[in-house]
Amino acid sequence: MIWVRFSDRKDQKKLNIDDFMSEVELLIRTWREGDIQSDYLTERYTCPDVPNIPQIGNSFLKCNYHFLKCFINNRKFKYIKNLDISSNKNGNVRLDFENHSLTLKNNCHQTLLPQRWYGYSNFPQGSEDIVWNNFNRSISIDQFQVKNSDVILWDKTKVPKKILEDPSKWFLTAGYLLEKEMIQYCQDRGKQVMDALLFDAISFYPVFMEEPQKTPVFRVPNPWTVKYKNTFLNANLKLPMDKKSCALAYTRECLQFPIMPYFQNSISWAGVFQILGGDMEYMRNPIEPEKNIFASSSLYEVQSVFHTPGIRFHWDGKGHAPKNFDFMDPDEKKENIPVAFRCVKYD
Repeated sequence: MIWVRFSDRKDQKKLNIDDFMSEVELLIRTWREGDIQSDYLTERYTCPDVPNIPQIGNSFLKCNYHFLKCFINNRKFKYIKNLDISSNKNGNVRLDFENHSLTLKNNCHQTLLPQRWYGYSNFPQGSEDIVWNNFNRSISIDQFQVKNSDVILWDKTKVPKKILEDPSKWFLTAGYLLEKEMIQYCQDRGKQVMDALLFDAISFYPVFMEEPQKTPVFRVPNPWTVKYKNTFLNANLKLPMDKKSCALAYTRECLQFPIMPYFQNSISWAGVFQILGGDMEYMRNPIEPEKNIFASSSLYEVQSVFHTPGIRFHWDGKGHAPKNFDFMDPDEKKENIPVAFRCVKYD
């Protein structure tokens, strides 16, 4: 949604309205669609605060305050004068020019959860199962885990200095916040931290994809295909991890390759990225409150059971040392174990 306010009608009449609105529309499209003219990705100009990494592509540039600011600095506008850009803690951007203002809402990287029956956790033993549906409900899920650049705009005092001073790391997942800070971040954006039921919904490929009303809810432990037995996640096949597989699930074997959260082929059946591997992900769990973290990450090899959706453990949310996780050796000599998160919105 976009709001435009014209506060001086007299000055407005002096403008060529069509040309003026054409420039306004260009700003709006650049915010929504990123590098629409491929000026940045083809290096016709550079932005010190935006890494130009081809593998990331245009997705990172959509609803990106730093890119829009760079675009404005490199674009000569004929009718828009004295253009100033600022960001809000809620992720929206405000543009002020002459006696006009324009607010751009940050809703680029969200997807609506398809309406159907879903199940919580792995398929149950016996007759007990927890199922739910979102019929007649609109639930928006962040496609990506919260990035460093998001936290910088929200509260840069929370960002480690070495990341804050290195824009090449801004597109990476923010894994250093505490539980209370994650909750506050999502609240400031009018959202909530990811729910375990929703995470399972986007993680398990539905067996009956074309039958959303069908129960019981059979589910496949794979975010991309119902043919789980043919994938590298099937430990019995002992398939090697290559770049393509690592783009889907960034496991311990993948540390030889640079992590790229914006690889387009990692998208789950529900339109959400970064499901397996990478950094562990924190989530609220109304069913089992103590099981609030999905441990699938680059800490573990691909054959680890930790990469199975629905299996969760406990993080106390107060730190990032091994002692803060109930499934790690508290004496293990590791520091700053990253924990990612994402937000959701119930409309």
